[in-house]
Order: sequence, then structure tokens, then C-alpha cells
Amino acid sequence: MKKQSIIIICLIVVSGLLAWNGLFVRILFDTNKDLKEIQVPIQQVDVAYFSERHFASDRFDIYAFSLSDPNDELSFEEVDEDLFTLYDQYWQYHISKAAETHQEVAVVSRNLDDMMQLQDTVYKQFQNGSERKLYLYNKDLNKGYCLIFTI
Repeated sequence: MKKQSIIIICLIVVSGLLAWNGLFVRILFDTNKDLKEIQVPIQQVDVAYFSERHFASDRFDIYAFSLSDPNDELSFEEVDEDLFTLYDQYWQYHISKAAETHQEVAVVSRNLDDMMQLQDTVYKQFQNGSERKLYLYNKDLNKGYCLIFTI
């Protein structure tokens, strides 16, 4: 009886470790794939918000990143009225909905608002089918965000 209990506990622990490892590898793989448009070496990537997955590949995720060399040239655009319009009409809604239940998104929202007001901030939007991405990056802070929405 005792031997069976030990075997069952070991199986549960091993299963848990494999499941955690699979999630970790998936997040790491998705991170590398999700930030592919940057095309310069990235120093650090943090998951600022990882939404629950629903139907198929629906998601809204936010990554924070820094570059290995902040002086690397990104093919991004300077902040302009188009960014503010795009942000207000599209991204602000998704951020607000996520911030209702996740405090970390409210913090990111304030950071994004502040970053868009800084002089050396650049941005780029990508759309591929049902996936939209918005990158914001500030060279002086060596900090950026990637917002991803997929339906």
C-alpha cells in the first residue's frame, strides 16, 4: 500500500514537471516567434501579460523587451498622430478590458501612455491575417512593448 502511494506521488510530480516544462518551452518559443519583426538582437524579454487562450488562437498578449544595443536601428516610425489615432481606436479597448481584471495591465497602460509622450519613442504596426501587432520602443529607456492581438 505504501509502495503504491509513493509510485502515484512520483507519477503526479513527474507529470506536473513535464506540464510546467511544456508551458515554459511554449512561452519561450512563442516569445521568440512573437518578436520576430524586431530583427535586431534582444537583450531581455518579459511577459507583461499573457491572456487565457480561448477559441482556436484568440489572444491578447503584451511583452516588454530591451535591445542588446539601444543604438541598433529599428525600421520603426516616429510617434505621430497616426499612432495616437490607432492606439485610441484599436489598442486602448483591448488594454482597458484586460486591465479590468489584471492590475499588471493597468501598469503597462500607464507606461505606454508615458512612453508615447517621450521624444525618442518609435513605433511600428504589423498585420498578418487575423493577427495585429504594435511595437513601441524608446531608445533612451532601452525599453519597448509588443502588443499582440489575434482572433
